Amino acid sequence: MSVEDSDSALKLNLLDNGVDFILKGIDELFDSDHVLREYSTATDITISSYKYGVLHLFSGFLLLLKERLSRHLSELIFKGKVNEVRQKISSGKTPNTIDFDEALERLEIAPKVVFSKDELEVVRTIQAKYRTKACKE
Repeated sequence: MSVEDSDSALKLNLLDNGVDFILKGIDELFDSDHVLREYSTATDITISSYKYGVLHLFSGFLLLLKERLSRHLSELIFKGKVNEVRQKISSGKTPNTIDFDEALERLEIAPKVVFSKDELEVVRTIQAKYRTKACKE
């Protein structure tokens, strides 16, 4: 697979999958009127709905961050230096993708996407819940 082929596939899959994950997370937590699904308080949400809602929201957000990076330079979503990533892709290997912290770091450098302290606090809270839920599986 060439870099050009991977560019097309990444743009479609990252964006579509990110949006799908976020929508699924919202569906797990909220009803069609945007009210917490059949619950009187947030603590009444079933563990399963909460777990999958949080997992899907965080995963979707991470995919959207990677989508933004890939629009700047597709190799930025993979671990390693750009020339190493290109070599792996040209030899038919698929490198591992970056994690959340590295995505934020690269977004600040390349396309200069920076989140406010308050925005990061919200996302870090979701990330902490994500890690807690993912580790229990």
